[in-house]
Amino acid sequence: MGAIVAAIYLCERFWSPLMYLLAIAIIGARQHALLILMHDGVHYRLFRNRRLNDCVSELLAWPHLVARDRTARITSRIIAI
Repeated sequence: MGAIVAAIYLCERFWSPLMYLLAIAIIGARQHALLILMHDGVHYRLFRNRRLNDCVSELLAWPHLVARDRTARITSRIIAI
């Protein structure tokens, strides 16, 4: 999350088209990493505690406007096939 905030700040502070493209790449890569962590939480692989997995994966999904419970249902349907 810190890399996303830093990329936004640096792009605003030292604006240039090249800095803007670099910020987009950094933000996109870090958002993707956060969604991978959310996906691992859906499969209860982040922590041993299931409730903690649910809470953390919900928090990771929220900024991306993704429903964690819907992701869990879709994933479990795919695995069941």
